[in-house]
Amino acid sequence: MKISQHYLLIRYFDFKMNPMKKIMVQYAGYNCWANQRIIDCILQLNEEEVNRNMESSYKSIYATLLHMWDAESAWWQRVKLKDQV
Repeated sequence: MKISQHYLLIRYFDFKMNPMKKIMVQYAGYNCWANQRIIDCILQLNEEEVNRNMESSYKSIYATLLHMWDAESAWWQRVKLKDQV
């Protein structure tokens, strides 16, 4: 099942949620959608392009992705009240 299908399933059950949970679920759905778009773009690159040194905050696309997913993991730990960062 593609991430966009998960997002549609979440939207289907919106009416049963309290307001705060609804906001969090919508955020998670958007996050899945955005991650899928990033993945789709990166899959079009070859390994050299993904690992090429760049003048940026992080030295490569790969390093940037690691940072993004590490930050996302820390955020999810906090949401689940299991802060182990």
